[in-house]
Amino acid sequence: MKPSTFQLVYLFPLIVFAQTFIFNNFNLLKSIDPQIYILYFLILPITINQMILLLIGFVMGASIDLLLDMPAINTIASITTLLIRPVIINAVYKKNQSKLIAENRIVKLHRNIVLVVSIILLHQLIYFLVDVSMFKNLIGFLKNFILTSLLTILVISTLLGFKLFADES
Repeated sequence: MKPSTFQLVYLFPLIVFAQTFIFNNFNLLKSIDPQIYILYFLILPITINQMILLLIGFVMGASIDLLLDMPAINTIASITTLLIRPVIINAVYKKNQSKLIAENRIVKLHRNIVLVVSIILLHQLIYFLVDVSMFKNLIGFLKNFILTSLLTILVISTLLGFKLFADES
C-alpha cells in the first residue's frame, strides 16, 4: 500500500506533533524515548527526488529540534539518514523491480524488515553520535543507542502493523 501525496502531506504535521508532544514524554529509564518520526522516512516513496527527500528531512528535523529546544541533533540525523537511504534501499533490494514482483511474500517481508531496522539503526547511531554529551559516557551511549533503537523498532513496527510489509498491490 503506497500512501498518496495528500496522505504524506497530512501525516507530516501529525507525526511531528506526536513525536514532540506524546512520544518524547515516555522517559523510559529516565531518557529513552521512541523516535517515531523515522516512520515518515520509511513510508516515503522510493522514487522520490533526492532534493525533496533532503528538504523533508531538514524541515522535519528542524521542526522537532525547535519544538524540543534541541541543538540540531534531529536535523543532522534526519538529513544524513535520508542521504544514505537510497544506498540502503539498493542494498536491500538488489534485484530489479520485475524480479521483486516474482518473489514470495516471506522474502518480501524479510527484505522490508531488514530495510526498516537498517534505517532505524542508522538514524539512531547518527543521532547518538551527534549528541556530544554521550561521548563522556560510553556505557550511557551504548545503553541509549540500543534501548532507544529497540523501543523505536517496536513502536514503529506496531504502528505499521506490518501492513506495509505485505504485498497488497
